[in-house]
Amino acid sequence: MALGPSLSAPRSTAGPTLEGETLSLATDFLLQWFFVGSEIRLTIAPIEQIAVAMENTRLSAQQMLATCQAKIDQAAAAAEVLVDIQENIRRSTERWFAHHQGAVAQISEGMISSVAHMAEMMTAAAASFERYCEEEAPETCTLLWQAGWVGMDHHFSITQLRESVLLHKEGGEAAMNDAILAYFNEDDCALLEAISRHWLRVPYLRDREQIIQDAVYAHKNGLFTLSIPALLPLIDGLSAEIIGIPSMKAVALLAEDRRAHDREIWMQGFCDFVARVYYKGYDFGKEPAPYLNRHGILHGRVFDYPSALNSTRVFLLIDAVAQIWHEKQNAFAPATIQ
Repeated sequence: MALGPSLSAPRSTAGPTLEGETLSLATDFLLQWFFVGSEIRLTIAPIEQIAVAMENTRLSAQQMLATCQAKIDQAAAAAEVLVDIQENIRRSTERWFAHHQGAVAQISEGMISSVAHMAEMMTAAAASFERYCEEEAPETCTLLWQAGWVGMDHHFSITQLRESVLLHKEGGEAAMNDAILAYFNEDDCALLEAISRHWLRVPYLRDREQIIQDAVYAHKNGLFTLSIPALLPLIDGLSAEIIGIPSMKAVALLAEDRRAHDREIWMQGFCDFVARVYYKGYDFGKEPAPYLNRHGILHGRVFDYPSALNSTRVFLLIDAVAQIWHEKQNAFAPATIQ
């Protein structure tokens, strides 16, 4: 009994019938399967049916191709347009490069020349800086700390430092002091105010913000009898914070520590100023006090300390100690992966 209907009959979707079901092999018309008992046999369909099926397939294919031909033609035309555009771009690019080749070469030469010139300038600047550090900085630092100016490498450029030395050589220490005093106090002490605001990044100084604000107010209003003694204790306290020892000689201990562990010329100048001027010991009533001596001022042994010069020096001295605090924090800060 056959399992499939005739080739001309419609395909059944209701399952096998008495005639069976045709097994489709690509064209659905070449082969038919038969069961004879438990044996499977394969027979070839009649030649007329094969011919009809092949003709139907050919007509269907022609209809399908006719439907798609217009789209195929459009795609081919679009491909030709893209090829033309690509060719036009290539030709235009070649013409542009041929026309501007000289200009491109000049630009390249100019860039190479500029880079070379910049490298020469950087080399010269590095050599000049090295020469300054080795030959000029020691003299400059000494002249400044002897006049009571510490930490000036944080505030002055090399040009300004050289100008300070020139003023000292031409007009003496007083001329240099006057110029530095004017620099830090111009525009109603704007620079000193900015410096004091930066101190508030240090917890110890932030806790004493009101003292600092009062000292700034006193300085701006010429009340140096108030600004100087208000700020001096902060130098002692912050030094003790840095060394981690609640010592009465914290400033001296800090200077000794820095002298031993930081050989940088400006730090050595700070240490020299502390040892020879600010914290220098002397016999009260028997020896003259240095111009800015912590012991003479805070122990009431001198009375001629109030001046704009000394008050400005004290601001910069606190700033130098604050810089040491920041350097210590950076040294102990954990490394970060970039």
